[in-house]
Amino acid sequence: GERWIPGHNKDLPPSANFKIIDRNGNEVTTVRIASGECVTLSWIIFGEVTSANINPVIGDISNQPGGYQYVDTQVVCPTSDTMYQLTATGPAGSTFKTVFVDVLTRPSIIFSANPGTSITAGSCVTINWETTGDADQIVWTSGNITNGNLTSSQNVCPQETTTYCAYATGE
Repeated sequence: GERWIPGHNKDLPPSANFKIIDRNGNEVTTVRIASGECVTLSWIIFGEVTSANINPVIGDISNQPGGYQYVDTQVVCPTSDTMYQLTATGPAGSTFKTVFVDVLTRPSIIFSANPGTSITAGSCVTINWETTGDADQIVWTSGNITNGNLTSSQNVCPQETTTYCAYATGE
């Protein structure tokens, strides 16, 4: 029932859906994972397309066996925050779609003592600490420090051998 009229044919500009499939099977454009976890990138590309790629890591997706793949998935396991960009280009233009993986890093604490870890009873020492990773709280489990700042220092003057111990928590 359709009629084709010479001179009226046009290339369709590329269009794409680009999503992340999270651990619950939901399609999202941004996801938060722990370092070492993996997610699945999923894409569908429509229109007249001459080349397509996903960067970083995946690269060219237009020369797959059997011709151009309009629908596909790829598992990725980023170790740091990563934005993936799908680019599809054709005679009528280009389209760009992005998704973002926010990678959480396990919290840890770096301690130091100035002037050192051995002093005479009643002398003072400054204990310094700095949390790394995605920490949102520090909890002291021994010693008399109550300072909850993630990065700080405190002057202590113990009368006997004292162990200062803390742990950091985060998402």
